[in-house]
Amino acid sequence: MTGLRHSIVLHRQRTWHYQDQAGKPRTITRHQERRTQSVPFLTWINHLWQHRQKRASRLHAKAMIAHLALWSCIHRSEAGDWHNADTGHNGHYGGLQMTSPWGRGAYYVYRADYLTASEQMRKAELGYRASSYSRSWLMGQWYHPECLAYA
Repeated sequence: MTGLRHSIVLHRQRTWHYQDQAGKPRTITRHQERRTQSVPFLTWINHLWQHRQKRASRLHAKAMIAHLALWSCIHRSEAGDWHNADTGHNGHYGGLQMTSPWGRGAYYVYRADYLTASEQMRKAELGYRASSYSRSWLMGQWYHPECLAYA
């Protein structure tokens, strides 16, 4: 029974992680697994959270693919090489032309040109997510209105 409860907690945490990553609200829970002694009921709750986790994982993947077009558009507009240091000697680095240093917390990067293209986009995505997917934040970082269609 303890193993089932532990499995439920893990699936719920993963579900919430994917929902957070996709910018979606977390699924509400009543934590019924804490109050029941019924193994069939615990099995059902575990199956339910497994299903929710799979669905949330697909949502997260779709969100990441959708924003790939956004970062590609910004990259084309910035015309920076993904690994070129200080293009044009303007203090901006990498394919998204981030300042040095750029961001804070989990999305902090000292020099974007030291990162791969996917790592640069991931850092940008983390910053965008931290702004609650604010278009005004996006325009403050990279003023490219033509790319807003992908946001």
